[in-house]
Amino acid sequence: MLLIAPEMFKSGGWLHVKLTLVILLLAYHFYCKKCMHELEKDPTRRNARFYRVFNEIPTILMILIVILVVVKPF
Repeated sequence: MLLIAPEMFKSGGWLHVKLTLVILLLAYHFYCKKCMHELEKDPTRRNARFYRVFNEIPTILMILIVILVVVKPF
């Protein structure tokens, strides 16, 4: 869409924020893969509380992304 209408990229700061959040979600995904490999090697490296808190990150990011798409606040 940005290739077809590049003027959209210049306007709407919400788009920049949304794309940043999507990139953070992608980075989270890759970090999860790294955590899986670490968990296979040493299951006692991190405690259960870390994973419970870590599990909430994508939920928060997805809620923010949806809010930005629907509301377009700025």
